[in-house]
Amino acid sequence: MSTIYDVAKLAGVGKSTVSRVINKNGAIKESTRLKVEAAMKELNYRPSLFAQGIKTGRSKTIALVVPDSTNLFYSMLLSGIEDIARKYGYFVMLCNGEYDSQKGKVYLEQLQERNIDGIIYCVYRKDEVFKDIFELSETVPVVFTDDPYLRDPTVSVVYTDGKKAVRENVDYLYKKGCRNIAFIGLEEICAVMYRFEGYKQGLKDHEIRYSRDLVYQAPYNWCRMSHFMLGAEGISQIMQSGKQVDAVIAATDMLAIGAISWIQENGYSVPGDIRVIGYDNIEISSIIRPKMSTISQPIRMMGNEAAELLFRKIEENNGINETIEMNTTFIEREST
Repeated sequence: MSTIYDVAKLAGVGKSTVSRVINKNGAIKESTRLKVEAAMKELNYRPSLFAQGIKTGRSKTIALVVPDSTNLFYSMLLSGIEDIARKYGYFVMLCNGEYDSQKGKVYLEQLQERNIDGIIYCVYRKDEVFKDIFELSETVPVVFTDDPYLRDPTVSVVYTDGKKAVRENVDYLYKKGCRNIAFIGLEEICAVMYRFEGYKQGLKDHEIRYSRDLVYQAPYNWCRMSHFMLGAEGISQIMQSGKQVDAVIAATDMLAIGAISWIQENGYSVPGDIRVIGYDNIEISSIIRPKMSTISQPIRMMGNEAAELLFRKIEENNGINETIEMNTTFIEREST
């Protein structure tokens, strides 16, 4: 296995020069840098991240903290973050909180002990973990995602405007002739509650009376259950109320797919009897039958943006905070 001394000898420079090239530290002539990099490539030399960490005080590791690693939204977000992390030479550690505040607090303690360089935190609930990480952001680079309520100049956040998107969906369904529009969501989840506000505003725009019987919000302590099952449970309870339903807006694609499954299994047609719209545009939404209309979030790009924000804070010691609102797009398919 090649060493830093082997690289220095082949490049005809000192060990300290090789070290400066590796750590991008100090002024190095371009011709010298190219010679060192060529020697590293020829010898297949890989610097020790552990040793670099001791010298630079960095672990070259960032963390992504999510509430549910089985949710395809977070898988796509992770892919976007890893795209950028690779460019900067960082490793991404995934922390799955499973909607458990206690587990989230343990993760935060462990991340600080590991001298993590930065954190991307997917906000799902304003609980103790959120408060702890908000305070931590004063000393550790942190970027928040998926919280449209978080408009604070002291932190960086990336989100989409779900309120506007769902409000426009109500208008779309109204123009299709729907007057009994149901909503299926998840209690206490920040992004979902914001979408629910759009649902209520959309009804108000068209003077449709809001009915609690047409709304199902899965209790927070049920969030660890399959969201497909929660979508089926949601439409089941709404239909059992006896209210007429001609459309369903679900706060996520997984909830919407669960609802479609229940509707079809119980003898109803989508979209003939009930039109259904999801939110996220995960890959499966274009595969199921009927293909599902949904609000497309640029999830991978959200991951890209969150990571770029974080690395500006880490690499450039940039204390400037930014709020980035990314656009959504309505994808009309067979379910409406």
